[in-house]
Amino acid sequence: MITTMQMYWLVILDNVVGVSIWLAVLSFAFFMFAGVGAAVGELPKWPALVSVCVGLLALVTLTFVPSTKQMAAIIVVPKLANSEKVQTVGNQLYDLAVEWMEELRPKKEKK
Repeated sequence: MITTMQMYWLVILDNVVGVSIWLAVLSFAFFMFAGVGAAVGELPKWPALVSVCVGLLALVTLTFVPSTKQMAAIIVVPKLANSEKVQTVGNQLYDLAVEWMEELRPKKEKK
């Protein structure tokens, strides 16, 4: 059974990934700006270091947070695969297919 919390994460995960992309891009862009400014002595170096840390955190988030489709598969596929009904129906469907193939198989003529 899918819980309310799981449903929430299924709906919101793509937003988390999208924000992480923007956060990574903006933090690395700011790093470039702050790094150049710090190199010529106009800005302190700590903003560049903070932006790199934020960018790396965003990249780690992008790596390990699944998309909505991936999370749905993570939750639903094991439940379907482990369901007794699905396994029973699968066996019955296989048996029925074998019977149909036997009936449809061309008969060999005896000489």
